[in-house]
Amino acid sequence: VVVVFLIYSRKQFIRRSQTDFLTGIANRRHTFIEGNKRLVYCHENQQPFSLVLFDIDHFKHINDKFGHDIGDKAIVAAVGRCQSYIKRSDIIGRIGGEEFLCVFPNTSQSDAMQIAERMRRVVADQAFQFGEVTVSFTISLGVAVLDESADTNIDIDDKVSEQLFSDLAKKADLAM
Repeated sequence: VVVVFLIYSRKQFIRRSQTDFLTGIANRRHTFIEGNKRLVYCHENQQPFSLVLFDIDHFKHINDKFGHDIGDKAIVAAVGRCQSYIKRSDIIGRIGGEEFLCVFPNTSQSDAMQIAERMRRVVADQAFQFGEVTVSFTISLGVAVLDESADTNIDIDDKVSEQLFSDLAKKADLAM
């Protein structure tokens, strides 16, 4: 019984350390760790690799007008709608207050752009209902793609992949 309890407790601890408490999606740390792994895999297998960064537009206004409770619900609802465009091999993670990073392995730039546009539309096209409160908002998105012409003969170690992943996230942020 003790062994089963310890195994269960360890699994719960690992899951909680990788998950954002509000949304239930990956947290920043886990998104970057797993994103790095997928980037290396795509590089080694000559597959495209894309990132989409998005945030909720004018989020401070939502919190100021409706309160932080509604702001939290808006975050959860936006993620819920966007998750319908995320495959099992993809990652969506909360990397800041109302900022999210989607990792799309084996996804071309054109496919990533289509996914981003669908996500933008699904949030903007229909208001969110939270009890008596109706909130409409939009999201801004930026797409960055690993240059497919990158030399695949070069081994990228952990430090290089982390820098490359971080640079891609910065490019997505600038694109947003």
